[in-house]
Amino acid sequence: MVHENPLLTDDDRLYYLVSKLSTKAKHVFSAQRNIDLPASGIEPALQTPAVGAQTSSSSGVSAVGLSRALPPRDSAQSGNVSSLHTSIAVPAVNAAAPCGYLKRCTESTILLSTAQVIMYARDGPNLQGDLNCILLNFRLFKIAVSADCRQMFLQIVMNESDRKFQRILFRFHANDPVSIFEFNRVCFGMKSSVFHAVRVVKQLIADEGHKFPVAAAIASDSTYMDDVCFSIMADDSSQSDESVVVDACIQLIDLFKCGQFDLVKWTSNSAAVLRAIPASHLASSDLEIDKGAVPHKILGTHWNRSDDAFNFKVATPEPGCSKRIILSTVARLWDNLGLVAPVVLYAKLLIRELWLAKCDWDDTPPPRIVTLWSRFCSELPTLNEVRIPRHLGVVQGCVVNLLGFADASERAYGAVLYMQTVVNNRRNIVLLCSKSKVSPLKTVSIARLELCAAVILSKLMRKIIDLFGPRYKISNIYAFTDSKVTLCWINSSPHRWQTFVANRVVKVIDNIPASCFHHIAGVENPADCLSRGLSPASLIDHPLWFSGPPWVSKDPTEWPIEKFDKDEVGDVPDLKPLAHAVTVPAIESPIYSLALQIA
Repeated sequence: MVHENPLLTDDDRLYYLVSKLSTKAKHVFSAQRNIDLPASGIEPALQTPAVGAQTSSSSGVSAVGLSRALPPRDSAQSGNVSSLHTSIAVPAVNAAAPCGYLKRCTESTILLSTAQVIMYARDGPNLQGDLNCILLNFRLFKIAVSADCRQMFLQIVMNESDRKFQRILFRFHANDPVSIFEFNRVCFGMKSSVFHAVRVVKQLIADEGHKFPVAAAIASDSTYMDDVCFSIMADDSSQSDESVVVDACIQLIDLFKCGQFDLVKWTSNSAAVLRAIPASHLASSDLEIDKGAVPHKILGTHWNRSDDAFNFKVATPEPGCSKRIILSTVARLWDNLGLVAPVVLYAKLLIRELWLAKCDWDDTPPPRIVTLWSRFCSELPTLNEVRIPRHLGVVQGCVVNLLGFADASERAYGAVLYMQTVVNNRRNIVLLCSKSKVSPLKTVSIARLELCAAVILSKLMRKIIDLFGPRYKISNIYAFTDSKVTLCWINSSPHRWQTFVANRVVKVIDNIPASCFHHIAGVENPADCLSRGLSPASLIDHPLWFSGPPWVSKDPTEWPIEKFDKDEVGDVPDLKPLAHAVTVPAIESPIYSLALQIA
């Protein structure tokens, strides 16, 4: 129920209101206002860029461009719309920060008065890049770099007419009266803030990118919110990779400086690159890439620059076993590229059993689920031992082959990709990415699920080809499945099959040619891990998952690929029944004519 609240001007009543807002009373609703960027005048703060210092006076807050104090009755005199947009500012501890510092944050809220509901905010179109593509590009070449745009939101000035929608209630000391402030910059907690920030960067690239072509390409393709992470390589042997990367970093700094943005927290696996960056802007003062280097988080993925590998930091699961605890623990398993997807699938299958058992949120699940969950939790810390090479092995003059495997079972289906690089007849294989899905509760034949796995495989391969193709040529692609029925479907015209199969066959052959698919034995298919799930301990020692079957390190002519023959399949399921219309001339019978005459 929505309660009407009159405008409060008395400090005591206002403080009471703030305390009610902080506890998220029923009359508080999340709401913001969508701002059209070209019409709103949002632009980088060219004159007075905000800094990170927080002061203890209202003049200090105004000096850094965060907000300005307003008279208590200003909102009443400026109309109902502005009076309704009032947020509270509360302190928050960033536990993940190196020093656990205290920062001021806001919670954007709306107070409904006189039963008026103003414009609810829209978050704007999604201008963010694809997170997977950015991480995959980060893995492509030998030298990788990452940086962070310092206080990105606070560098962007809001149009003055829109600042009334960013009002906050705040006081510096417990004995001070609560004051109303107005944010001049893009505010944390607003649903549209992400769109505004990304839109400003894109406008900056459009305006200044012609001066810094390399940086403009990186900022467009390798930036996610305020994080920049990329890997590049020299186009020819006349330049070293280090010099090319250093030039790109300098261009990035200059490009963002045109919008008064500072790129800080620079880190790289190359000491030569770090030496070219101002020491005050580095994530670590230690320029030596030694074994004791602290892993850095790159878009949620831990990167250890000393051994140039991705690793996992798994928190200790919460004790107990209930649907609430299981879902909370599984949600913390961040694996965007699917590098440990079999373990995540194992947990998802447990969640599926929870739903089938119709457990309530805090009820104890059946004993079987409790046993499986206890085993899973005890083995989960072993994921901290996983090391996945970041660099895919691409260097000047190498041959790049893309290998993919698909498999399915009655429980799940999925696909996994590997990248093979050949340098001086030496072959290197690296796990690239994977994707899996839990099978639907409605019974579906294994053959159809195998085809669904082939669809996932074809989509992943097309994504990699489109992503890496402009940066480095992929010479060959190989797709493998252990289902001959799937191969028969793919290698035949889609019109022969029923709708379910025909639609998916079209998707497959639209992504990659049918000639790329080959048959292998099921025991040599690493995608089998994605169709059944693996416990953490089983994944660590699995012989296939991290590098594929042993024969992928050999020349393709030595691979045990079985030649596929459609005639060996026999009766293929989902064949569309054929009906032929035949015209037969009518022959009148003499007996029929005689019967008509008698009648």
